Amino acid sequence: MSSCSKPEDALVDRIEDMEEIMKDHMDEPDEGVEKLIGYFEEHGPDTVKLMMEAGIEISNIDGDDDRDERIKAANDKLKVVFKNFQGTAEEFQKKVENDKDAKERAKVYMEKWEELFRAVQNLA
Repeated sequence: MSSCSKPEDALVDRIEDMEEIMKDHMDEPDEGVEKLIGYFEEHGPDTVKLMMEAGIEISNIDGDDDRDERIKAANDKLKVVFKNFQGTAEEFQKKVENDKDAKERAKVYMEKWEELFRAVQNLA
């Protein structure tokens, strides 16, 4: 990841990293799922922190015009990277669906998260 001056720049890098993992493993979706899980577990907490930092930085900008300009710049950067990511993710998802081991590994991992979300919802 390159050195970044703004949290949203680092977010772009994270999204591009995940896209690269999918691109590199289109022919090996099971390995790609494992790499994505590893990347998510290693970088997920810091990625959430980056999102919070970006929001806090932007909300603390004095002057509506300056804040609006930063929001527009961040949105423009993220819009492009998300569009690219979405196309790659859709293609990778098709590969995962057609690979028994990859599909099962992804399913098991997602079920663990679903359990966590249900447990948290029950706390409210």
